[in-house]
Amino acid sequence: MQQYIPSIKEGFIPEDGGWTTSGQGNTMLLSIPQLKAKINQKLDKYSYAWLYDKKQDAYIFCFQLDGKEEYAILFQAEYAGKLLLEQEAYERFTVAITDLPFGHLTEQSNYLIINEVEITRQPIAGW
Repeated sequence: MQQYIPSIKEGFIPEDGGWTTSGQGNTMLLSIPQLKAKINQKLDKYSYAWLYDKKQDAYIFCFQLDGKEEYAILFQAEYAGKLLLEQEAYERFTVAITDLPFGHLTEQSNYLIINEVEITRQPIAGW
């Protein structure tokens, strides 16, 4: 398996986020309306990498869909980064991205699902 090296220039900040559980374990649920076009996409393969940006004090979750398009989600320490400090983030988890506000989710809502995610924590981050 070839290592994924991100070449991201910009990222998205989740409008909302939280943890839930399913039969497959812990799931980080994120609302990112800007990814609407990707929500219904069926993934054949994906790659991901975690970066840390000291200037922004943020972890960046970079992912590539089907070996083509790249995206990044910014987890700044004072905002979405708080999700990474919760117990669920210290084990493997699933990332589920929706384009809807949480108050509008139904059983029929669609998600972009990235399974088996593990965060690579950086000592320089301190969190």
